[in-house]
Amino acid sequence: MSQYLDRYTFAAAVLLALLLVGIAHTAAQARSPLNIAQSYVGTNPTGWSHNWCGKFADLTLRKAGKPGGGNLARGYATYGRPSACRPGAIAVMASHVGFVTACHGDSVSIISGNHSGKSGHRTVGPGRYRMSRIISFRWP
Repeated sequence: MSQYLDRYTFAAAVLLALLLVGIAHTAAQARSPLNIAQSYVGTNPTGWSHNWCGKFADLTLRKAGKPGGGNLARGYATYGRPSACRPGAIAVMASHVGFVTACHGDSVSIISGNHSGKSGHRTVGPGRYRMSRIISFRWP
């Protein structure tokens, strides 16, 4: 009987550990800069009316518990560490910055601030840009 309880206790402990690891992984994903950025689509959480993609990246990174990168898009060219194009990376252009959602060979899809809508009334939104416009990809 005690051998059965030992196996049962061990199995329960393993299941509990797996559950806790899964919860921790899910919580980390929820706090990823990309997921946070996607949660703002259609809004302008910065309150700025012009040139706010860098401000949005800064806000998003800080909400994810990471250091901010400032308000200028080009400033992100040295943020974090170098990366290949992959979901979650920061795509840096000469005057725009955003979070990669997908890589398509000759283009990249990103979520960024100051993207969708009329000038002065833009929101966070998805966009697709040619790879030739990308200065660097950085991992937060």
